[in-house]
Amino acid sequence: MNQIMQNFYRPELATSGTSTPHILGLSASPVVNAKAGGLQSIEQNLNARAVTPKTHRSEMRQHVSRPILERRLYPKTQTQIGDEGNSALQCLMDAYKGFDIMQDPYVTELQQSTDPGASDKLQKVLYSWKTYCHEQMRLLCTKAMVILTEVGPWAVQWYLIHCIDRFNAKLEMAEDLLPEWTEKEKVFLCKHLEDVRAILPVCMSPLEPGLGTMLGMSPKVQTLVDLLVQEANPSFTGIIFVDQRATVAALAQVLSTHPETRDLFSIGTFVGMSSFSNRKVNIADVVEPQEQQQKLLDFRVGKKNLIIATSVLEEGIDVPACSITICFDEPRNLVSFIQRRGRARKQNSKYVVLIPDLDSTATPERWLSLEKDMKEAYEDETRKSQSMEMGRDTEEAGERTMRLRSTGQVFAHSSFNAIQHLCHFCATLQAGNYVNLQPEFSITEDETTHTVTAEIILPTLVDPSVRRACSLGPWRTERMARKDAAFQAFVALHRAGLVNDNLLPLLRQQEDIPAMNPKDGGPTRVSVAERVDPWILVAQEHRDPKLWFKTLITLKAKDEEITSMVMLLPYAIADQSDFTLYWNANVEYTVHTKLLDELESPSTNCEDIVAAKDITHLVLWSVYRSRMLENRRDYPALFVPYRPGVALRIWADQMRGSRPAEDIRSTGSSLHSPSLVYEYGRNGSPQVFAGFDQITVSNHELQSDVAVPQLRVMSLTKRRNFLHRMPMSGQHRTDSQSTLRSIPASSASIGNLPFCYSLFALFVPSILHRYELLMLVDGLCNSILSPIGICNRRLVLTALTASSVGEGTDYQSLEFLGDCILKLCTAVQLAAQHRNWPESYLTTEKSRTNANSYLAKAALRTGLDRYIITQGLTGVKWRPRYNDEILAPRKESRTLRSTKVLADVVEALIGASFVDGGFEKAHMCIGVFLPNEQWAPLENNRTTLFDAVLPNVLRKGSHIAELQRLVGHIFTKEALLLEAVTHASYNADSTSLSYQRLKFIGDAVLDFLIVRRLFVYTPSLSNAQMHLIRTALVNADFLAFCCMESTIDVTRIDITPTDSSMTTFAPLTHTVPRSLWQFMRYDFSSNNITGLQRAAQTRHATHRTAILYALQHDAVHPWALLTRMRYDKFFSDLVESVIGALYIDAGLDACEQFLQRLPLFPYMLRVLKEGVDCLHPKQRLGMLAGTKKIRYDVVREARGFVCGVSVGERMIVGGGERVEVEAARQALFVLRETEGIKDGDVEMGEADAEDAVGREEIDNGRETDNDDSDNTTDREESGDVETT
Repeated sequence: MNQIMQNFYRPELATSGTSTPHILGLSASPVVNAKAGGLQSIEQNLNARAVTPKTHRSEMRQHVSRPILERRLYPKTQTQIGDEGNSALQCLMDAYKGFDIMQDPYVTELQQSTDPGASDKLQKVLYSWKTYCHEQMRLLCTKAMVILTEVGPWAVQWYLIHCIDRFNAKLEMAEDLLPEWTEKEKVFLCKHLEDVRAILPVCMSPLEPGLGTMLGMSPKVQTLVDLLVQEANPSFTGIIFVDQRATVAALAQVLSTHPETRDLFSIGTFVGMSSFSNRKVNIADVVEPQEQQQKLLDFRVGKKNLIIATSVLEEGIDVPACSITICFDEPRNLVSFIQRRGRARKQNSKYVVLIPDLDSTATPERWLSLEKDMKEAYEDETRKSQSMEMGRDTEEAGERTMRLRSTGQVFAHSSFNAIQHLCHFCATLQAGNYVNLQPEFSITEDETTHTVTAEIILPTLVDPSVRRACSLGPWRTERMARKDAAFQAFVALHRAGLVNDNLLPLLRQQEDIPAMNPKDGGPTRVSVAERVDPWILVAQEHRDPKLWFKTLITLKAKDEEITSMVMLLPYAIADQSDFTLYWNANVEYTVHTKLLDELESPSTNCEDIVAAKDITHLVLWSVYRSRMLENRRDYPALFVPYRPGVALRIWADQMRGSRPAEDIRSTGSSLHSPSLVYEYGRNGSPQVFAGFDQITVSNHELQSDVAVPQLRVMSLTKRRNFLHRMPMSGQHRTDSQSTLRSIPASSASIGNLPFCYSLFALFVPSILHRYELLMLVDGLCNSILSPIGICNRRLVLTALTASSVGEGTDYQSLEFLGDCILKLCTAVQLAAQHRNWPESYLTTEKSRTNANSYLAKAALRTGLDRYIITQGLTGVKWRPRYNDEILAPRKESRTLRSTKVLADVVEALIGASFVDGGFEKAHMCIGVFLPNEQWAPLENNRTTLFDAVLPNVLRKGSHIAELQRLVGHIFTKEALLLEAVTHASYNADSTSLSYQRLKFIGDAVLDFLIVRRLFVYTPSLSNAQMHLIRTALVNADFLAFCCMESTIDVTRIDITPTDSSMTTFAPLTHTVPRSLWQFMRYDFSSNNITGLQRAAQTRHATHRTAILYALQHDAVHPWALLTRMRYDKFFSDLVESVIGALYIDAGLDACEQFLQRLPLFPYMLRVLKEGVDCLHPKQRLGMLAGTKKIRYDVVREARGFVCGVSVGERMIVGGGERVEVEAARQALFVLRETEGIKDGDVEMGEADAEDAVGREEIDNGRETDNDDSDNTTDREESGDVETT
């Protein structure tokens, strides 16, 4: 507020006079501190005058009762530690004074350490004596002395018993929480406290009435007891204000136990909770008030009538009017005096201050005098507020500034709200539940100079280099110290590149290609060029052919050679692989190809090329004459028979033409092979000659029977695309040529060309289409993909082919592989390139570079859209193309195509590059399409991340050895493993990060390792199968189950009593099982995480046997059983973060070994071998329901959540958490039983694996790519819209 007034209000007031707005504020205590002039300071700051209402004051006073101020004197005595009843405290003090720092476990570890920095640490410790064990002893002594003085010896005994016993109990619970103390420190500290506990009684004896201070109560407490007994009545409500937290607990115990008060009052406590979440758990802090909000609520509703509180209850918390407010300790200032008094608002209430009888200065009258001066000031209507220009500046000297180089703008820490900007930055870190993302302050006050300094601590998601910042110097006020520290922290963030020059977090926006069409919500389609026509290059070479390339094409059926032809092209084709042509469901032809030498037959001189054109025309004319031009010979591909030694012209002349069928029959000429039959006067398809026959016809003129010659013929198939199998439903049409019929021999002629060549002509459209695609691939590999050097070009062909082509192979499996490779390379690249970025930045940037829109833009930029194959060979009305037609100029058409298809082809090419040449070629392929990202090889990036990790240093209590044994790997950089088990709530270690960055890498590594195994598995899996299996294995619930099952036996030391009196203790060594989740480091004071862990452990023990049986024996993946576990996300996060740590430390092999130790890889092997069904119940329900509408209605009831599933008109109700999965499973059972629907009645398509249910529902909390995938399949491309 002061900054607004100073930087905006006052300058405006100076220039515009009275046009500025006036300020109205309401306050019950218009004071700053106990010093004179505080009211004037407020008036100067706000350019206002403090006044009080007077018109209705008399009426107001009738409804407001000011409490009676009363002093209660108590005799102040000097309590000696050696007095009777204080022997335990004396023993504690002796143990503290006799503490041998050289025997401290931390000191001995430093002495034995070989770390280069251990010597400096040892010198500092020996100088300051600040070790964990020594600090625990000091804190316990200090607080015990305060309780002795303020409350008395009985309370000290109770406090020490409670602290020591609770400390021992905490040690047992701390096994699961990776506490700050080591095993040696635990034993060392317990031995120091053993003698103290032996002096103390096993349990506290009750207080007896009438003995006063002899019972161990201080005179101050006795005075308080007398006052409370005196004021007790049925309507009593009161607050006791105490300075220290330990005194609150001790005083509450005394009053709850004292026979004079325990039956009169129901007592609660309320203390301030530290905002500094990384405050370590100390032995003196074990008296931690629990359920404070509930106790305060009980006080409001009357269940409790006395609250003992620190100053936190003075203001800001709704508290009912009290009949008495007691200051056990004197108010610190006028503000506290007034605010505490305001809690006593009942009629005839009292405000009591306990004062020692020998202290003449401790009197409440001095507070009343200051209050009187304040009242006279704001009740004086004639007093004028001083001019703001004459007022003193409320800001302290010592301005800090920051200059932006890009703009030259200067920011001053006094006017720049750094705390607000830091809160905005921290809010973008996206740490999940149970994490405080607010910056925290630690304030240090110098009692000598009366100045303060501040340190600000950002969450553990922030890089350690910029996580902490301190004010550059001391300040007179805590507010200015905080502002200075926050400003220094923000300057450090800007220098580290974590905020931009607009002082905002680096949240880069997605590219300009949206994921969904804003008009209809459908998949985004972009305009792409028509596919490249590779025959243009062939036709151009025909104009002046330099060299003819000869490809021998041998057609075989069941290893029997049908015919051999040579294809002549003036263009080289790299891939000469064999392929299959499908005549029908029963007959297949294998096409064997071989590139012939230039000198091999046939000859390619000018005369032979002319003959080759005639032969090509002759062969094609035999089948396609109705759609060909008789005088054209300029075909792009020429076909001649493979007849070494036979002249092409002679062969062409022999095969040209046809002979009348009657002549052939009458002369007895034989046919060396079946030929085609052409009926006179019909231009339709020719028919296959099957033999001669005759029929007898009655001749009425001759009155006798006449034999008429007949031809047996079979219809020639009209199918032209033989590159894929026909569906079984169409077989009766594909076999039409097997139906014999007869025609008169006089009505037809029989061609001279044997049928084997006509059969080859039938296959020519398919052969040419195949070579067209191979030339297309050659063109792509020689242009866009030339830097990669892919050897297996069939992989490129598969990567370019959409499933809409329908030729038995498509890019989906390669895209599935390429997607996880791109994800892995991007994740490691970003983590290495931006080593100080938090995980939220990395995820945002990965989503940008891996998004469909970004990849589609890369495809358009490189021209890849001109090579994508979305339509197969049509075949209908096929006719050969001519070179002049191919080269004729025409207007280019464009097509609208889904961005997902473009992105999928990019990812499929990445997958193809990986199969061809591993990560090296995959990395080069990524660089071709995403050149602006400055890609480095994957192994180089891993090495960069490895080198950036600090070398091994001494880390107390980290249990690294046990954790390495569980993981099955000895880490070269142990800091990686420690980071992998550090939750974002843990803020005690300033040198390590939380596991978010490692989880980001581990998620990508896990996906890749699973997909790689699925891709190479034999027999090959369909894309749908791989999707389903991968989804089941990376599901958050299954990963959490693997985390719970990852267990080793560890040795533990417990401190146990050696006798029934519990006065002496001894260490007990035993073996206990310990799981991965129990190594997680988190905020030790967080009851939320502790409770969630123990609840999950209980559920795991209940359902573990059933889940293990299902994983080992069931034919269906146990989706419903796993969802019943209700694991929190940090369980699955631990698995992924450990994988990330293993990858950086040792590479992919170490990660695979870890997954083999988990149930993950063994279960994956069973899924593959036994064909375990991994389809999610919600997906299966959607498929079985067919066209029926499905609706899930989740309702919260008293017993929990229930879900109604409507399938058509039928509803099934299921209960429990994650109710939709269980309800879907029940609905499946009903459909199967009542309607007779079986799983086999529906067939899952390739797209159904992900489209039936949203991926995010199945992943169940596991982080997935936040891209703009529209979940469309390339089958939609058959409906491409062409525009010109």
